[in-house]
Amino acid sequence: MLKEDPQWAEKVRTKEGIVELIKTQKSNSAVYSYAIDEQGKILNQEELTTINKNIQYFTGTTVQVAVLAAYAQEVTDKTIDPTEEIKIREWEKRYLPVSDRGSHIVSVQALGIDADDYGYAKNPSVVVTWDQIVQSMVRYSDKSATDFLVEKMGPEKIDNMMKKSGLNIPYHSLLFAGTELSLDNHDSPLTEESLSDYLALPFIDRKNLVLEKHKQFIDNENWRNDEIDSRKGLRGRQVYPKLRRKVVHNVGPRASAEELNTLMTNIVVGNFPTKEANKIVKRHLEWQIEDPSIAEEYEVLALKGGTELGILSFTLYAKSKQTKQTRVSTVIFNNMPISGWLASQQNEGINDFIKGLSFGDPGTFKILNTY
Repeated sequence: MLKEDPQWAEKVRTKEGIVELIKTQKSNSAVYSYAIDEQGKILNQEELTTINKNIQYFTGTTVQVAVLAAYAQEVTDKTIDPTEEIKIREWEKRYLPVSDRGSHIVSVQALGIDADDYGYAKNPSVVVTWDQIVQSMVRYSDKSATDFLVEKMGPEKIDNMMKKSGLNIPYHSLLFAGTELSLDNHDSPLTEESLSDYLALPFIDRKNLVLEKHKQFIDNENWRNDEIDSRKGLRGRQVYPKLRRKVVHNVGPRASAEELNTLMTNIVVGNFPTKEANKIVKRHLEWQIEDPSIAEEYEVLALKGGTELGILSFTLYAKSKQTKQTRVSTVIFNNMPISGWLASQQNEGINDFIKGLSFGDPGTFKILNTY
């Protein structure tokens, strides 16, 4: 494990510090970045930046891109009406408070819904649309939104889209609440011993446990309320960094930088999952271009990230107004020092590093390609 160094909190605030972090923990990092033509063919092979592109790492919610693709196909096939209204209580049956780093709270605020301090709508009968739930997943990495969408679309359609996306991620791994509850709940709290037992389970047993806890949380109101109360109380405020780090490095969706780049390349070219569904995917993924400061520098920008304790990942495609070149990039950090991970959330170092990848900045790639 990477030795903890409090100086990382300052180092990651610069692009150079981010690059140094990659150098320092190369075995726990992946970077894959390249320019493409209109058909998706990689340009300038000699300028490729490749670090551990084929290794599968834990990516957190970055893989929600493939769930978005499944939704877009369902809308295109007219099996989902994106404007259909759903009572928010149905969405929030899948929400675990104090477990998603505040993403659901931000989602509800963005929708203009009056909510309590934990993010639950004060009026559970207020309605949202399918498209608003998808927006919450894509923009704010809302895990409860993913759970809702994945469950409603079902295992066959999700597994088929994962396969089409080139990702080897089983259906149950995308049920974030079920996964969390299979590890840690008020009846069976997370301990070193329970985690060891859990990781020793055969794949099918672990899958069944996730599905069981997912269903129990939704269908058993008394059990769900007891779990929510427990997380709102002292248990929800207890933090076990070493134990939690073991969890996020052993449980959850995995993908390689090459797999995510291939997916994003297929999206930006315009034919994935189908030509019509692609328009829906792009409408959701390219939302940041609505920001005038982004639109000033980019013709196109689509970025999806994910973060868990010690893990940071993002995958993107971008076309800068400066270079007129489309670039596709994925960066994955596993096992970041906690001080650096905390400081890396939405700071200038990460933003400058992303800009360096998107613009094909020679300085950024020259340093990276020496590692």
